[in-house]
Amino acid sequence: MCSQEACRSWNPAACFRIRIWFPIPTLLLKFQGFPPLDRLFCHSPSFLRKQGWVIWRSKIPTMKLQIAILVISFAFLTASCQQQASGKKEQALARIDSLEKIITSDPDVIKNMKPANELIKQMEAYANAFPQDSLVPEMLVKAGEIARGLGKYDKATELLKSVWTNYGEHRLAPPALFLQAFTYDNDLRDSTMAVRYYQEFLKRYPDHELAGQVRQLVNVVGKSPEELIKLYKNQNREEQ
Repeated sequence: MCSQEACRSWNPAACFRIRIWFPIPTLLLKFQGFPPLDRLFCHSPSFLRKQGWVIWRSKIPTMKLQIAILVISFAFLTASCQQQASGKKEQALARIDSLEKIITSDPDVIKNMKPANELIKQMEAYANAFPQDSLVPEMLVKAGEIARGLGKYDKATELLKSVWTNYGEHRLAPPALFLQAFTYDNDLRDSTMAVRYYQEFLKRYPDHELAGQVRQLVNVVGKSPEELIKLYKNQNREEQ
């Protein structure tokens, strides 16, 4: 604690008074080589501490000091936000892992319908919260397959589409697009959409290992059994 005489000897023009919400000035004093904090208080140090006011003598211009405080404040806030985000990510992954174990432990679809729906929801939420995470493409494909297994074909196509539109260079993008087109073809019986996405596959991934199968499917989408038999006979004649 400084004495009243010491305070009177100070040049008021060289003193600053600043409102703080956490003890950044303490850090500044430590790293800038200032005297101990208690020696810098002029009146009732304990009271001033409680009120969040600090008076000290400084050679740093007011603007520079404020900038330094803002920089340190931002650093603390950034570190805090990163820690919170990391904690939320770990909690989300733990929840997803727990739901996956519940589903794989019992193949009964009806019994597992509730956790399966929750798993789809959690995977989609994770993808929205952490879109840059490397696990997201695989997670969305899994969610799409689960939705398809539950008969939620519209949801399945939505999830699968998000893979190849947002992560087009990922190794799972071509299978996701193929499965989306096949879901329209085989499950929703929507030949128009099936052809559209089969053609999109050939446009994006013409050299992929699934491209040959896709070309065959494009030729038979929406055709009746009679038409397929006729097409098969014509192909045999051409080969002979």
